[in-house]
Amino acid sequence: MSDVTYLKEAEDASLEIDQEVTEAVREILDDVRENGDDALHRLTQKFDDIEREEIQVSEEEIEQAHEALTEDERAAIDNTIENVREFHEEQLQHVEGFEKECSLNACENTRTSSASRRRSRTRCTGAFGRV
Repeated sequence: MSDVTYLKEAEDASLEIDQEVTEAVREILDDVRENGDDALHRLTQKFDDIEREEIQVSEEEIEQAHEALTEDERAAIDNTIENVREFHEEQLQHVEGFEKECSLNACENTRTSSASRRRSRTRCTGAFGRV
């Protein structure tokens, strides 16, 4: 563990993600963006040591994985989800305005809060277009 001093600690356990893990995930996401399903099949073989015809996981497989979790693992996951949700809900209250890029074909979507005059806007102009 690192030599970090926290001013405030969470009451319940939360998942802490190492920088190396974050970088590995970023590389995986880049690979999937570039190579699509081919990358997914290759990575499934690499990490799970299985070959799957279907990339999508079935409901039955999801249920089996859920049942395999310990109570502590489930509590840590639920707590992390709640912490992230609360953080971003609070963060949203302090956003003055932003524009975001996306790769979807969509119309302009503008949301304005008349009470605070905060504004967020998403405009998608096509694949990897400016928003």
